[in-house]
Amino acid sequence: MESSQNFEYVYKVIMLGDCGVGKSHIMQRYVGDTFDEELDATIGAEFSEKIITLSNGVNVKVQFWDTSGDEKYSAITKSHYRGAHGALLVYDVTDYHTFLNLESWHAQLEDTLDKYAKIVVVPNKVDIPNKYPRKRKVFIEKANEYAKRKNCLFYGECSAFQNLNLRKTIEKLCEEIYTTQMECIQKGIKKPEGLKITREEKIYQERRKRCCN
Repeated sequence: MESSQNFEYVYKVIMLGDCGVGKSHIMQRYVGDTFDEELDATIGAEFSEKIITLSNGVNVKVQFWDTSGDEKYSAITKSHYRGAHGALLVYDVTDYHTFLNLESWHAQLEDTLDKYAKIVVVPNKVDIPNKYPRKRKVFIEKANEYAKRKNCLFYGECSAFQNLNLRKTIEKLCEEIYTTQMECIQKGIKKPEGLKITREEKIYQERRKRCCN
């Protein structure tokens, strides 16, 4: 649920997957409820944020980092993984190679994220096989099996174009992040991160100021 109120916690969520799987469109659709078919490919990483209200009434600010799927930007994108509380692992249901490449993307997360981070598998572009069934290259059972094998979350197939299942997927991820982080705080494993602005956001805001002035 979207909220315009203040927030208690800040969660960093990164988005990974091959070029063209629709990561930028997912962020654009969820944060701004728009879909620009002419959206340029991400160079390095793009940042956006949204305050949402969890089912228990707690407001959290979610910082989305849309990372490039282009190998030449890997050094830049990997630097944004650090400190993430969650991740969206995105593939295109009409391109089997993007599904196979989840292995390498997941391996990068295992090397960077701490064990308390939550990862959700996001099959995107389901609107295409819904209209043209022969274009489907990855069936939902594959995604479900992969998520179970990798101990990832999975809430069904999505479409940024038609805005199908994105809100449910992202907000359930945030619920899982909240539950896990609260358990860590209660056990003394982590410190509360309320009203915290990440280093990456500070850098991004400074760049925007210099660009716009």
